[in-house]
Amino acid sequence: MLALSARCGDEPPRLTQVARAARLAREESAALTRGAALDAAPLATEFAKAVQALENEDSTRRFVRLGDDWLPKHAARGWREWNVAPTEPAGALPAALDRAREGDPFAVIVDLEAQFAAAGVHLLLVPVPSRLQLEPELVLPALVESGAPVARVAATTHFLAALAKAGVESVDLAQPFMERRTDPDPRRQRLYLRGNNHWTPRAAELAAKVVATRLAEMEWYSPGRFREDVDFEVARRLGQCRGEGVGQAEGAPPEAVGVNAIEWRTAAPTAELARTSPILLLGDSFAGMHKELHASFVDQLVRFTGWPIDAIAPQGGAELACREALSRRDAPLEGKKVVIWLLPEPLLAPSGVWRKVAVSGS
Repeated sequence: MLALSARCGDEPPRLTQVARAARLAREESAALTRGAALDAAPLATEFAKAVQALENEDSTRRFVRLGDDWLPKHAARGWREWNVAPTEPAGALPAALDRAREGDPFAVIVDLEAQFAAAGVHLLLVPVPSRLQLEPELVLPALVESGAPVARVAATTHFLAALAKAGVESVDLAQPFMERRTDPDPRRQRLYLRGNNHWTPRAAELAAKVVATRLAEMEWYSPGRFREDVDFEVARRLGQCRGEGVGQAEGAPPEAVGVNAIEWRTAAPTAELARTSPILLLGDSFAGMHKELHASFVDQLVRFTGWPIDAIAPQGGAELACREALSRRDAPLEGKKVVIWLLPEPLLAPSGVWRKVAVSGS
């Protein structure tokens, strides 16, 4: 196996613990502040009812047509289960706040953090904001009239605050995404594709930049050896996006989008080289979406960190399959400094796939 000339060093354990504790305290405080603001946002009840109505539409259809957009019904169901308290029993909590609910993801995430910490590896949880959080006006046009078409419910924000208190570091993409819902280039306006349940190349690029900035705060971090305008260049072009399988709405046309593509001048990192990277990515199809355009989250994370990315991202496997695949590796965490867990927000809803897996190899 090829080796990288790693320049990321080992800091004294006490220094690492102090810095990490400071980050966790900052994240918990920021999440609680954002949560309080969102809890006070207008039209939350009306928005929840509008989502429920979408979910109750014809059960034979996987997507609901909303003007020029298609919204997957499973996203509406996942949003409702995660964000809205059931009507019975009295006093029930939404899944995001209910630690006693069967299939709750909280204990699984905390357990994974403990496994990685025991091996000296950071876990960085990165929930991908749902389209309903980013474009709520699709289902409730009155939000545009209210002048504040932002996320209606703070459930995930409160969930991340609780994780921070339990020692799990995270990146909340919702805030930077909402701040950049538009772009001067009309070809790069959107963060989600109109006829597919995945994000656009611009969203993948923005997420990678935010995550790379967060990685740079970690004590071990220094940039990798790959350099823009030396090893690769970024080419602006127009790309055609159309997914396949269950992620694509029937009848949805291809979409023209502006792309910042990564074009290699030298040899692109191989899978063998990526295995030696200090950065491991767990996820699903969101990680590799737009790889044919050289503009996936993985491509952009290489761009912004200079490191090849060791990715385990099976289709539909962000909750369980990626962890099971990691557990089957020999020495799964050897040489790793951080594991980024890219997890679409709708998948946080409780389910049978949220079970613990021993992945540390110990």
